[in-house]
Amino acid sequence: MTPEQINLIITEFFNLAKVVVGAVIGSVTTWFVSTKTIKRTERRKVQRELGKLQFAIITENVANNYYVHLKKLKDFFTENFDLIGKHKVNQEFFREWLTHPFIGEKFVDPSCTSDKIAKLREDVQKLIV
Repeated sequence: MTPEQINLIITEFFNLAKVVVGAVIGSVTTWFVSTKTIKRTERRKVQRELGKLQFAIITENVANNYYVHLKKLKDFFTENFDLIGKHKVNQEFFREWLTHPFIGEKFVDPSCTSDKIAKLREDVQKLIV
């Protein structure tokens, strides 16, 4: 083999390597970006759902309905249990507000004072995704 042929073979080999490496890098980049986009989309969906539940509690005017809304919030945290372990605020809220024995029931709770309702509204606004 002549030196020109050897140089041509080496050049073609590196050209082929560039194409292969470029394709691999492109695939990995596409996978990484799509994975991040999916996670971001899922997080926004969960955030939106939590926002709706928070809004329902904050704007509620009938004391009998608070435990029904809290049941929905408890179901939300049951479905998204990782949010409880992720944030201490969520753990404290769950322990304080979502363990009532009559959660989900429409009833008049004699302990449901205006101060307690104000605290619930304040605490529910602190929840995070």
